[in-house]
Amino acid sequence: MEKKHMDVLIIEDSLADFKLAALLLKESSVPSFGIRHAVRLEEALKILGTESFDIILLDLDLPDSSGLDGLKKITGRPGSPPVVVLTGLEDEEMGLEALKHQASDFLVKGRLTLNGLIRSLLYALERKRAEEILKRDKEAFERLVEERTRELVKAQMELEKTKRLSDIGVLATTVAHELRNPLAAIGIAVYNIRRIVIHPDIDKPLGHIDKMLVESDQIINNLLSYSRIRPPHYERVNIIDILEESIAFIEDKRIKYISIIKNLDSLKNISIEADPVQIKEILNNILNNACDAAPSKKGKGKDKAKVKVAAENEDEFIKVAIEDSGTGMDQETLEKAFDPFFTTKAKGTGLGLSVCRQIVDFHGGSISIESEAGQGTVVIVRLPKERKRVPKKKNPRR
Repeated sequence: MEKKHMDVLIIEDSLADFKLAALLLKESSVPSFGIRHAVRLEEALKILGTESFDIILLDLDLPDSSGLDGLKKITGRPGSPPVVVLTGLEDEEMGLEALKHQASDFLVKGRLTLNGLIRSLLYALERKRAEEILKRDKEAFERLVEERTRELVKAQMELEKTKRLSDIGVLATTVAHELRNPLAAIGIAVYNIRRIVIHPDIDKPLGHIDKMLVESDQIINNLLSYSRIRPPHYERVNIIDILEESIAFIEDKRIKYISIIKNLDSLKNISIEADPVQIKEILNNILNNACDAAPSKKGKGKDKAKVKVAAENEDEFIKVAIEDSGTGMDQETLEKAFDPFFTTKAKGTGLGLSVCRQIVDFHGGSISIESEAGQGTVVIVRLPKERKRVPKKKNPRR
């Protein structure tokens, strides 16, 4: 839309040239012009600091500025209005040069006419608007390209992740088949040795074999779980029963040197909608990690390493915190704790916590770790009591 009124700042030290330009502008009715005059560049810059203008007429030869210096100082200001430069009769080349340095147009002072002056001002204003639109559209386009690039990179990463999971699935199946048969044979052999030979000297090495069998089986389970995690098969389950079952399983394998302290009373008679197999997988992994992190020195009675399991009944969630008395983690290790295949153990796949996070995410819960070097570790799991259901769309009335 064409403006009906324009405020113009004329920066001109020649009073005759200023009066001519002002006289021509006053003859115009549409648009009408409000005119402000400055003789020096310094004065003009002060005016621009307190007043706003639609356009500027600038003489390139001022007492305190010559050539393109004044133009650069004005156009370098944020939100500068368009500038039409005024040149002498023999300075048309300077005018053309000014166009390369953000001037919107140039006029030769000895050839000013009403139509020519107004046309130049209106053209300069429209050119400035077009430049701003182009700049805005360019920025919007660049943002769009950047956003699409991020989406493509993310999609590529997801494709690569899917392929890796597929490869891991094949590997996991092969490992399970090739290793579980000999592990089962070793377990049977240990059982038979205990039946045939009853001697205290063999209890310790056989116990060590049992421990290694449990750890090997857990590694295989984690590998299979990571590659085959599926959406939960929901059931209404009593959460304290699953907790007690997982703790009993760990106690059966670790009771000789680990003391598990339970505080589960707040979850009595509390049921949640969850996949019991997957929840048990979470708890077994975290409890195993807590036991592995416990001090390696095997004590007795009060000297046993301790693992604490505390539960809370929150408004919409149940909270389970599993705390060990180990050496804790520094910040760098803590940031990588959920990364697949990252582990600080001499043995293991580094998939346990990654599996836990995937399962918790499926259930709409959260899992976090609090730890400091030398201070032990607490893993906190929150699970919703009710699964989130997507509302069914109503059939439109016919």
